[in-house]
Amino acid sequence: MDFGFAAQVINGSTNSILKKILNKVKLGKLTYLFFGIKTLFSKQAINLELTLDEKSYQLDNLFFISVANSLYFGGGIMIWPTASAKKKEVDIVYFKNGNFYQRLQSLLALLTKRHESSHTIQHLTGVDVVLKSKEKLLLQIDGETCTANEVTLTYQERSMYL
Repeated sequence: MDFGFAAQVINGSTNSILKKILNKVKLGKLTYLFFGIKTLFSKQAINLELTLDEKSYQLDNLFFISVANSLYFGGGIMIWPTASAKKKEVDIVYFKNGNFYQRLQSLLALLTKRHESSHTIQHLTGVDVVLKSKEKLLLQIDGETCTANEVTLTYQERSMYL
């Protein structure tokens, strides 16, 4: 689940005329690159309150925030080197909305798997996650977009029947 940059890229790409044109020549994935570059130039910031296992964090002026329970998210990008679907905790990765160079540097650190050595990328883990905002925020979950003021995620262990 992503807010900010990734959600804006997915939202812009999903129903764009550019994607329809590029899909005809089997280059539809380039749409994400185009909207990624376009969104990188925007300075839209996200302000939200993150409650993680009953501890609150006020996160202001964010450019990117992703919550995941697996090692990779959208397009095979690693969320965090120690992330795993086998753990109870979800991983939250985020960075602030700095200048263009800082945003680019943070995104490149994600793409090149330099998460832990980056000075800008922050990481938290938790079992119970609540994200709240005073305004409706655009978010994307598995490529589908929607808006919400509050999202609550709780770990549940379930049996699988075969």
